[in-house]
Amino acid sequence: TSRTEANAALAGPLAWPTPLTAIPNIVAMPPANRANTQRIRSAYAPADGDRIALYLGRLEAGKLVEDLIRAIAWLRSQGHSWSSVIAGDGARAPELSTLAAETGVENYVHFLGFRTDGQDCIAAADCCVYPSSFESFGLSVAECMLAGKPVITTDIPTFRELLAEDAAHLCYPQGDSATLGRLMLKLDSDVPLRTAIVTRLGQRSSQYSSRAVVQEHNALYRRLLQGPA
Repeated sequence: TSRTEANAALAGPLAWPTPLTAIPNIVAMPPANRANTQRIRSAYAPADGDRIALYLGRLEAGKLVEDLIRAIAWLRSQGHSWSSVIAGDGARAPELSTLAAETGVENYVHFLGFRTDGQDCIAAADCCVYPSSFESFGLSVAECMLAGKPVITTDIPTFRELLAEDAAHLCYPQGDSATLGRLMLKLDSDVPLRTAIVTRLGQRSSQYSSRAVVQEHNALYRRLLQGPA
């Protein structure tokens, strides 16, 4: 879990009575398949200058994928060749598909359904977008960090914890699709900024490796066995 969730448990209405130690999830992905990555890229960004924004996750309440769809509509209205790949399934899929049609981007928002090749979808994208109203950890964001992709998120405490000093460049207010679109453009056009951010995100993702997380568990067990000081 995240420190944000642990702090919420301590300060929330249940007022958890004992100290909590937050140990993050292990984040690991198989390497992307180059041929499949290229197939995805060719299918949804066939021309030079085409860009893909990926959402990979469930389509359920609290997942504000409508922000991404409206951002694509805003970007297209400004003359930018962005499309979105939405890889996932859930109860909100029909209404989101309807929204894409209503905003005139049904040909640029691609619903792929549940996928088992998430690592290839990430590799094929220019950026990843995670618009959630709440997350306990943010595993998908951490996976994009590990894969070396810029990732834009809603401005919620859990994502700020993951993104640290780069949150100022990568977080947008929930529902503000124009700001989301502008962040996508900024990361695409400002190569030095994007490179620096991706480097820092990759470095931070090392704390979610199996080795690092096992070390945190071992340290906690040693403290518990030693008892109170």
